Amino acid sequence: NKDVLKLNIGGEVFRVKLSILNLETNKDCLLTHLVKEMGIEDEIFIDRDSNYFPIILDCLNGHEVDYFQKFSDVQEF
Repeated sequence: NKDVLKLNIGGEVFRVKLSILNLETNKDCLLTHLVKEMGIEDEIFIDRDSNYFPIILDCLNGHEVDYFQKFSDVQEF
């Protein structure tokens, strides 16, 4: 599908609509740069923890994120 980007984040595959990336307006976004460099035909692998990527997707979709709730399980040092 030409409207969907396949991202492999730390071994977990996410399918993301290109429309949420706003490729024309988010020119400084890392994902925008990756898509422009690599294209959308191939799966893009990012070697990071996949647990936090849904939060990034929520932000890209325009949802408000309650960071304190999302990270309540993180212990302070």
